[in-house]
Amino acid sequence: MTLCEAEQEQRSLEVEMRRERENNNYWKQLRERDPAAEREYQKSRARLATLRGEYKELGEVLAPKAIRMKWDRSYVPRGSTGNPEIQPFFRTDIGVGAMATRFYVKTGMKTENDRWHVKEGSYVTGVNAIAKGSRIDDIDRLVRTYRLPNGSLTNSADWYKVRGTGIITDSIIEHKVELHWYQCINIGKVEMKVKRYYK
Repeated sequence: MTLCEAEQEQRSLEVEMRRERENNNYWKQLRERDPAAEREYQKSRARLATLRGEYKELGEVLAPKAIRMKWDRSYVPRGSTGNPEIQPFFRTDIGVGAMATRFYVKTGMKTENDRWHVKEGSYVTGVNAIAKGSRIDDIDRLVRTYRLPNGSLTNSADWYKVRGTGIITDSIIEHKVELHWYQCINIGKVEMKVKRYYK
């Protein structure tokens, strides 16, 4: 395989391992309440072992090309499940420095509709991450589209899907709305759109 294909395979396996670790954590906690979950837990463990084996084999293939395997990218925060009934995975405090519970809008930020922008001099409040990394549906497109200043790809784990409440205006009319956008370390806020209008 080419160097590019090898790196894509590496990223793909890291994403799969993160997903499976979350599944594993989910079934591990659920089996304490539901014995039927034991079977799913064991299946998840077996799947994770297979993925780890594949990742290790890929590392042996890539070693001569001096590509280091990044095991840390295959892990999830301790106890995370992605299931809000067991433990909320996305909280306002995830990703220290990535976002705050509110932020000041210095200059107008365009929304998906070119006519509207977030009002200058206002605050976007209640900022909260609703998805991160591989849990973002558009993560592959975001990584391909928004590159770092040096031209390299961003790390998918650095991306967040975020929501907050703000005021949009066309310089005449103002609306209080729920805003959604994507945010990445070293990239900033992109693709801001209105999801809901408040009365």
